[in-house]
Amino acid sequence: MAMALPAGPDRVHVVFGHGDPGRCHLHDAPFEQLFHSLQPVGWKSDGGKALGRDVLGAWRSTEATGGQQLILSADGRYERKAGTVLAAGTGGSGEPGVARGRYALRGSELLLMPDSHPERADRYQVRVYDSARGTAWKRSMALLDEHTSPAVVLWWSRVDEPAR
Repeated sequence: MAMALPAGPDRVHVVFGHGDPGRCHLHDAPFEQLFHSLQPVGWKSDGGKALGRDVLGAWRSTEATGGQQLILSADGRYERKAGTVLAAGTGGSGEPGVARGRYALRGSELLLMPDSHPERADRYQVRVYDSARGTAWKRSMALLDEHTSPAVVLWWSRVDEPAR
C-alpha cells in the first residue's frame, strides 16, 4: 500500500506500509513498479543529480545466493562481486565472481554494462531511500528488474555507512 503526499515545492512524501502478508508486501515488484509510476503534479526533476550522488558508493545485498557487493564509482565505473569473492577477500582482473564495467543513469534507470560484453547491459529501475533498522535509519537501494518474468527486486544496504 502506498500514498503520495505533497511535501512543499518540488518534493513529495511517499508513505507505504504492509498489512496481511498474504495480500500486501512492503518489498515486492508491484510496489516498486507503483513507486516508479508516480508523477506528482508540479514536480520538476533535477536532471538526476541527486540520484547520481545517492547511488555512489559500496552496496551489499544478501538477496542473491551468497550475497553480492556492488560498488558504483564517481568515474562511471562499477564492480560487482559475488559472495564467494567477498568471503575470500580477493578481486583480481578476470577473476571468477567479479564483474567490472561502466554504468549510466538514464532517468531512474541504472544500466550496468560489463567490460566483457557492453552490449549485454543489465537494466534496473533504481530507488535510493532510508530504511528503518531497529531504532536507526540505514541508506538502502532497490533495483527493479522488469526484464524478467516475473519482475524481480534486489535490495541493497550501504556498506560502512553509520546508521542515522
